[in-house]
Amino acid sequence: MKSNSNIKPISKFIAFVTAFTSIAASSGLTAFAAEEAEPTFTEGTLTALVNSVDNVASIDCRYYSNMPNVPYMKLSEYYNLWTGQELAIANNNDGTYEVKVPAGVIGTYDTENDTVSTDDAGYFFMPEDELNAENPYNNLYLRSPEVDYVATAFDFDFSDYNIDIIGDENELWFPIATLCDVYTSDLKIPFFVEDTLFFGNELMSDFSITNYPLSEEHANGLINQYANGRPADLAEFNYNELCFAFDLNYGFPGRPYFTDLIKEKGLDGMLTEGNDTTRAIKELLLSTDFVAYNCGFDLLNLYLWDGGHTQFAALPAMVSEELTLQIQQYAMSLGLSFENAADLYGDQMSMITSQTAVKAAREAMAQTADSVEVLNSGSIYFVKDNTAVFTFDSFMTDFEAWVSYYNSDGELPQELVTDFYNCVLAADENPEITNFVIDIGTNTGGAAIVAGYMMG
Repeated sequence: MKSNSNIKPISKFIAFVTAFTSIAASSGLTAFAAEEAEPTFTEGTLTALVNSVDNVASIDCRYYSNMPNVPYMKLSEYYNLWTGQELAIANNNDGTYEVKVPAGVIGTYDTENDTVSTDDAGYFFMPEDELNAENPYNNLYLRSPEVDYVATAFDFDFSDYNIDIIGDENELWFPIATLCDVYTSDLKIPFFVEDTLFFGNELMSDFSITNYPLSEEHANGLINQYANGRPADLAEFNYNELCFAFDLNYGFPGRPYFTDLIKEKGLDGMLTEGNDTTRAIKELLLSTDFVAYNCGFDLLNLYLWDGGHTQFAALPAMVSEELTLQIQQYAMSLGLSFENAADLYGDQMSMITSQTAVKAAREAMAQTADSVEVLNSGSIYFVKDNTAVFTFDSFMTDFEAWVSYYNSDGELPQELVTDFYNCVLAADENPEITNFVIDIGTNTGGAAIVAGYMMG
């Protein structure tokens, strides 16, 4: 996509009409292909919520004529809201732009070829405070020894996914959804839902991608927004963006049948070449019908399920029983075969059965244990002869309380981490205990930093 330094804005109050004129070539006439014109755009504004529902920002956006339902925003404005820091963007006047992050690392965006390259992907794409461990979350519990940082070069081609990077005089414009996938981190997770940009906090927080959007308000907002179907340009963009995000971030676990195909040809290649059902799923994901689109997401789980950490959810269906029923009925009407699919439902039933068995075993243990103590977090500490057992249901913790404790003279949080520490200390001080068992038989997930602390 060429630089848009000469584009003149069209008033957002004027609806644009794209006219396609075809000239039929007849005897004696020659048709010449005109040079591809730059897309025009209308201007608009959208709302951004920055780290909480109370911190509201208005962002400038553009809707380009070739994708009138896909909002673009400035890279510099996004980065500032995401990190609180400024980017330096230099136009090389040849279609390329040098972008310098606060740490001094430079990356180059090529708007002619829609590519990005940098010699240091870590500092270019991640917030400086997280890489420098200045964010207090990185210093909770234990401090790791210093390690030498090794820069990693990175080159990526957005054009493979029909994602256009657009430049003007001193700025770069990206689709908002793309920015959320490129500039994200473990502790700052932006997401774009129902025309609102959220700069969310870490995964387990109250203001996160796993929490805030899963409300009846937002689910109904999406259902109403697309009651008459999704615009065709948005449907195509959403599919391309999904493939981009997947190919950029997927960890290639060995469990799914088509892992090798995904590794070789990406998500689109896997869906296109996998089998008749994966091809049907691709059609569903590209559908402008809202029920069909959500059905595609639901069925995608059957081929990418890896036991829990690669999972797709039709977000509105999670809180709308009516939409859930519509999706189920639609899926049944397709009559698809699920050869080589993962046993998603079998895994889920196995997990439920296993958790029930583990809880029964814990109750039996309590009958014969020398001591049983129910702790503040709901965890249970058993002691039997020379063995101590610490049981809990998820790796959850209160990050804000720990930050307050370490940095603001807050009270010691009385939750899982504290309970675990006290039990390890008690076992260590008891000369009769030689075994310490951490029972994760009912674990449903949580924060990796807690698991790391326990292992440490």
